[in-house]
Amino acid sequence: MPVNGIYTEKRWIADEINKYISMMGFFLPVFPIDNVPEEGGLILSTCKERCFGYSLEHLNREGFLVRNKNGNVYILSKSDEGLLYGAYEFLELLGFRFLTKSETYVPKKINKTDFTKTVNPRFLYREVFMAESDCPDFAQRLRLNGRLGHREERPLKVGNVYILIVSLDDLVPEDRYQESDPEYFCGGQLDFTNPEVIEIAKLNMDRILSRHRDLENLHVLISTNDTGFYCNEGRSKERIEEAGAPSAPYLDFVVQIADSMRDIYPNVKFLALAYLWSRKPPEVYRKLPDNVGVFYSLIDADLSIPLLVRSNTRFLKEIYRWGEISNYIFIWHYITNFSNYLVPFPDIYQIADDIKTLSKIPQIKGIFLQGAYNTYGSDLSDLKLYVFSKLLWNPDLDVDNLIEDFSSHYYGNSGKIVEAYVNATYSYIKEHAVSLKVKTNPDYFDKDFLKRMYSLLSFAQENAENEKIRERIEKVKVGIDTAILLNSQLFDDRNFLEKVKKELVSAVEKYTIEKYSESGDIEDILNINVSVKDTPPPETKGLIKEIDWLDFQEFSLKLCCADIVEDRYASNEKAVAMEGEKTDWGIQFSLENLPPGKWKIYFVIRVQLKDDIDFENKIAFRYGVYPVTDDYEAPLEDFADGDYHTVYVGTFEKSEDTDLWIAPPGEDYVEYILVDRVFVIKSR
Repeated sequence: MPVNGIYTEKRWIADEINKYISMMGFFLPVFPIDNVPEEGGLILSTCKERCFGYSLEHLNREGFLVRNKNGNVYILSKSDEGLLYGAYEFLELLGFRFLTKSETYVPKKINKTDFTKTVNPRFLYREVFMAESDCPDFAQRLRLNGRLGHREERPLKVGNVYILIVSLDDLVPEDRYQESDPEYFCGGQLDFTNPEVIEIAKLNMDRILSRHRDLENLHVLISTNDTGFYCNEGRSKERIEEAGAPSAPYLDFVVQIADSMRDIYPNVKFLALAYLWSRKPPEVYRKLPDNVGVFYSLIDADLSIPLLVRSNTRFLKEIYRWGEISNYIFIWHYITNFSNYLVPFPDIYQIADDIKTLSKIPQIKGIFLQGAYNTYGSDLSDLKLYVFSKLLWNPDLDVDNLIEDFSSHYYGNSGKIVEAYVNATYSYIKEHAVSLKVKTNPDYFDKDFLKRMYSLLSFAQENAENEKIRERIEKVKVGIDTAILLNSQLFDDRNFLEKVKKELVSAVEKYTIEKYSESGDIEDILNINVSVKDTPPPETKGLIKEIDWLDFQEFSLKLCCADIVEDRYASNEKAVAMEGEKTDWGIQFSLENLPPGKWKIYFVIRVQLKDDIDFENKIAFRYGVYPVTDDYEAPLEDFADGDYHTVYVGTFEKSEDTDLWIAPPGEDYVEYILVDRVFVIKSR
């Protein structure tokens, strides 16, 4: 391929191709468009309807045609982004593979000479939100075009789909209006029906958008406050009853703002967030205007099964109903366990099924997949990014072929072992009916399975063909190492645990793994003392663990505003600590972690006071089971000795969206509350 016919303004795309072609010993010189060679050339061009005799009418903006004819390779599109995507497709047809930010597979020889390919991406908006896709250049090579939330804020070269999140506080600042106009706020949100609130929001939206006039393809997501509460009073309550869903007043609010901006910002699309209480679509509602869409969140879905199966079908029903209201829907899906990024989370096949299912709903224009965004090294992060980005571009691709394609190129001769590992973890959760939620207690693998997976990946490491492959297997093995340490009480061999811990420490340093969860520092796991065997609660005497009673230590709890600390008085010398002045429900245990049947729930807690104080009429901490019970206040006099005490909460059954919560008193006389464990005993 000695020459290249190309428009001069497309030179940078030619340079991108040459950057890779040169790795094979080729170079494609640039020629003016009026001097296209008869053969042996690479022709890149954009036009609206026809290029070089080829019709482009069937292409969307990002689509392209790649064809080899008469010794020339043509890459044709209606846009620069389509041309760039076509260039990457051409390189992949030659055998290149864009595996990670720093690793591109370069073929030893060209493995395709004749090809014709016409491509239209299914989704307008495609994003995989994880640390490994932070680099915009790599994201573009994967045909991802969204940059919502990424730490590296540099935009893509072409084709950005901009999503600007505007909070309720941006529109009606609480610190400005709460004292003077408290009626503007209601139920943890705004009073969306208040006319003054709507007018203030319009003015502030205009100010915000005036700073972004230069952005094309701009979407504005008007986000609700991240809480399960909403306004259910006055006119809001009436509107909810009229429409049959709490989302109706908020949706009205978004529509009114969008309508007021239409003439000033005609190309801006406004999005309402269907999330938590606003997820349910109204039963009675008019069609949304064409400048308003919906961003639907699947945060409550069971990620162990596809959307077409069992309990998840309710979400599909809601999406179809939203599709009756709106012709423009984005989906916010999840691809990680926010309670622990590192422990194996076998979701590849389910997410692949979901992408294909969602692709068949014409109103869905884009998908946002949220993974571990604030650290590298989450479960199979490199493989998942590759597979999911490919599926967002073409949902009909075969997921097994994608896994094999990545594994063979990235893990070399050990690729088959990685494929076996992926299939083994997936088969395990199916056989054991493990439910995977966005926050799942990382104790779903048993001892024997963890040992087998450890041996499998250790074998792959030991037999890797070179050091680079060995290190890549080591990164995969981080998930199993972490799971073993978090479930160290299952293992009696302390030497084995010390070996696993040493290997994990080495990998964490090597692969810049900083977090194990959204708020949890990796040091919390590395500091686990594997030589400590915890002491069972006295209430469990004579009972069989894992049958009659279950133990949930620090890493099994949902934490916010809380820290895991060393505490020699705790059963495993660690506890969850919260400062006494806080009021957050910062320590939670999901009742979804319970097996079937009735279980008595307990937690073990101690209170550390700052000074000697009068205990009368003071509380030590608050707790309850939301949304089932009242809020309980524990009297300080019962916990003032600084020792651990067991608190009986009640008898409960497995339940979705139900949580035991524990919170400090919000008083400065308590320095810390420290929770050792939550444990449950089967009710007879």
